[in-house]
Amino acid sequence: MSDIDASSQPSEDSGPLSPGTRVGDYEIQHMLGKGGMGWVYAAVHPLIGKRAAVKVLQPGLATHASSVARFLAEARAANKIGHPGIIDIFAFGELPSKAPYFVMEHLVGESLRERLERGPVGPAEAKEILAQTLDALGAAHRAGVVHRDLKPDNLFLCTGQGSVPRVKLLDFGVAKLTEAGVSTGMTQTGVPIGSPAYMSPEQCLGQAADHRSDLYSMGVLLYELFTGQLPFRRSNYMEMLIAQVNQPPPPPRQLARLPEELERIILWCLEKRPEARPADVPTLSAHLMPCLERMAQGAAWEAGGAGAARQTGAPRPGAAPTPGPVGMGQMGQMGQMGQMGQMGQQTNDALAATMAAAPVPGVSTPPGPGPGSSAGPQTGQGAPYPGQGTPYPGQGTPYPAQGTPYPAQGTPYPGQGTPYPGQGTPY
Repeated sequence: MSDIDASSQPSEDSGPLSPGTRVGDYEIQHMLGKGGMGWVYAAVHPLIGKRAAVKVLQPGLATHASSVARFLAEARAANKIGHPGIIDIFAFGELPSKAPYFVMEHLVGESLRERLERGPVGPAEAKEILAQTLDALGAAHRAGVVHRDLKPDNLFLCTGQGSVPRVKLLDFGVAKLTEAGVSTGMTQTGVPIGSPAYMSPEQCLGQAADHRSDLYSMGVLLYELFTGQLPFRRSNYMEMLIAQVNQPPPPPRQLARLPEELERIILWCLEKRPEARPADVPTLSAHLMPCLERMAQGAAWEAGGAGAARQTGAPRPGAAPTPGPVGMGQMGQMGQMGQMGQMGQQTNDALAATMAAAPVPGVSTPPGPGPGSSAGPQTGQGAPYPGQGTPYPGQGTPYPAQGTPYPAQGTPYPGQGTPYPGQGTPY
């Protein structure tokens, strides 16, 4: 769940704080909900009536220095950005039990996850949500903050001020401040941190993740928003990591009625190599926003098409459940910090072995920098937008919608009797 629950109703579990407890200048009213690392309470200033939300680290994690540091990092990261689309955290302290807490703005509304569970999101609504999300994410990146856990649960749609919800980016608990001297990633070497269904390949491998990792997660979010399904659904954590690292996603247009341009943008974000993705948020926005504007005007897309059959709550019949988030908070609950490094190394070794044994079909070895090459160093400027007269990044063949029929319009899906794209036949 997100940090701020939409219902503002008391939870059955009161947690460590009872109504009326004073926390700093605020008085606890009731619990809003709980997440992987702590409890969130509704609170009010007893003198001026200002409403707030108080997040308290779980007592079981308060004795772990790394969990406390990550909790503090969440507050630091949010305040470092200083953007209206980022949750405002304005006080920090420690309870008599030594459990740390911070006080943040009280939000009324629902998470994007809850919104999706109510039904399909139309193109105009999607455009507004995504424009605000990218604006907040771009501000985070400019401040040197990589979120590393971008997903519908961490996007909150605030209601009550006009017809258009205000989007707030929440939960910087696994964020990383990338400027020298203030790194707060707290990630042991080889330990994947994040929500596996939305994690980039480099996160899955426990490798360093820069701002382009968030763009991969944005690609997963776009895929889910417009098709109603995740790119990968696997039954356990390890299978999900392997899929993210080593398997191509099904083309979105096989699942929903979408413009080819939008499909190209989604798959651009979902490139396995960071340097093949959009260089940054402004680059992605420059291509995505005009496409969404045309969709909102009704061009080449129907809200009642295949995309209306969304899978947002319980899994589809016969579908494997999606593994939930895995992070330092849950690992800390086990109290086995030594085992984490061992688990992370085993994960890294298993994924590396899988990649070596079964490379991604149709994706060649990344070319070295040179004339016409889109590749570059890990800190480079990304790949050019596909479908503008140049080959699709790293595949050597033209991108779809350049004069050849799209798959699934009379030809079998790749791997079901025909060669995969880039292996001798046009895409």
